[in-house]
Amino acid sequence: MSSDDVKWDVLVESTLLTLLQTAGEGILVFDAAGACKMVGKKIGEFFATDVSKLIGKVRTEVMLVLSKACEEPEAFLALVGGNDNDDPPHVLGEIEVRSPRRVLVLRSTPIKLEGQYLGRLLWMRDVTREASAERARRHLLQRIELLTPVDALTGLANRRRFTEEHEREHGRAMRAWDSYAVLRLDIDDMGGINEHFGVPIGDLVIERVAELLRAGRRDYDVVARLANDEFAILLPGADAVAARAVADRVVMTVADAVKENQQGPQITLSIGVAVCVPPTGESAADIMGRCGMALQFAREAGKGQVHLDLISGDSKGETGEERSTS
Repeated sequence: MSSDDVKWDVLVESTLLTLLQTAGEGILVFDAAGACKMVGKKIGEFFATDVSKLIGKVRTEVMLVLSKACEEPEAFLALVGGNDNDDPPHVLGEIEVRSPRRVLVLRSTPIKLEGQYLGRLLWMRDVTREASAERARRHLLQRIELLTPVDALTGLANRRRFTEEHEREHGRAMRAWDSYAVLRLDIDDMGGINEHFGVPIGDLVIERVAELLRAGRRDYDVVARLANDEFAILLPGADAVAARAVADRVVMTVADAVKENQQGPQITLSIGVAVCVPPTGESAADIMGRCGMALQFAREAGKGQVHLDLISGDSKGETGEERSTS
């Protein structure tokens, strides 16, 4: 090895050690076998621990030590405990630590050289200030929504207005023995969008989705923003076929909008659909509950999925259907 190579190796190692000591993020470096090889100074500050004692420990042992400083240790361990060796860079989620209280965003990145997996890098960024500002903003919006039937960010009906309209439609349907449907829609990986592009861009995504939903509704449909990145559509008089058609159209509309803006966040929606077919002993809240379960099934199936639940609360058997619309 030449003297230039030695100097270069020293420079690389010194630069890495400097980053570990001065970076604003907490950094953990694990080798391919899962052993901790390097720890940044901020990890010690975030978790009130001696970072030197983490070197050489396997990942599960390191995370067990760090979990003791978390508000919810079990949730933290569930977040970081998976085998992600083959995963691309991704956001794991948010955690809260104590003394002092901080909100951290965790990101996992593989370390590779010429396609060979060498280890994994875990980044932990302090977003306490941003999280506090976001909570204050959401609290203000919630107070505004108590005084108005309109969502402050999107101009759509808010949850209170939607609930009132849903109760009214449910009563009409029961009297007329006429079906109706409810769609619950969720923007996929909204946390990742906020993390990668920033909360202001995330708000623009929510506004854009609201515009698309508003533009595609019938005059008597009710479109609402329930909370955060979750929306709902009430379809009076709709049966399962009509509800599915609406869900398909929404997914395609969003997909077409994304194609027109390749530089922005890649938006997809998960949609849960519940159909109410009288006579039934279900309440409007029961229908929303079924719709929420359908949305959960859609989320679990992956991005851009639709799950249609046809079961009424007093029916026997299972007639729900799950399918991809991506």
